[in-house]
Amino acid sequence: MTLAELSERAAIDEEFFGRLIADPVGTALNAGCEVSLVQVKAVLGLAGVSDEEFGPALVEKLQR
Repeated sequence: MTLAELSERAAIDEEFFGRLIADPVGTALNAGCEVSLVQVKAVLGLAGVSDEEFGPALVEKLQR
């Protein structure tokens, strides 16, 4: 699974989106996407946020 596919799934699957918010790296790995949180943050334009701030920052970004 690519990051684009991961993002597409999160956009249409509310339960998956919730898991992704709670555990981004673990959920991505379990979905077959081999990425690090650093890569995920960079792709999403959130490279400056801490690991603890990532979930809420992602929710805010996706709600825009």
